[in-house]
Amino acid sequence: MFNEELSLGNRMDSESNSANPKGVKMNQNDLVKKKSSTEILTLSKMEEEILSVLTGRELYGLQIIDAFRDASEGQRSIGVGSLYPTLSRLEEKGLILSWMEARPEDDKGGARRKYFKVTQQGVMALAAAEQFRRKLFEWRPAT
Repeated sequence: MFNEELSLGNRMDSESNSANPKGVKMNQNDLVKKKSSTEILTLSKMEEEILSVLTGRELYGLQIIDAFRDASEGQRSIGVGSLYPTLSRLEEKGLILSWMEARPEDDKGGARRKYFKVTQQGVMALAAAEQFRRKLFEWRPAT
């Protein structure tokens, strides 16, 4: 399942690279190794779900809201008051990237949209969370 998603990280653009304090450029893999070696990343259920819907896609906020509604056949929803703070936390953790884009000329309103996509680190965090859930499911008490 994650082979396709892991390839997403190989397409990361230069804005996902970060400089260390001495100004030497580090690539995304260096950042992931550094972070994963010093801290275990914990994701909330909502963070996992948002990472899942964004994996392999570039979506704006209302599309994410629609995905929750459509995937649950109307049984689950997410409001803007929960969505945008969660997206901000994911971006602060380095798990997603965002950018603003103007609407097409033929779209009424003309307001800009903020798009989001998962980083390689986000794909890896989601894979780790799924692996942990699998281990919990398979766990058996010692006899």
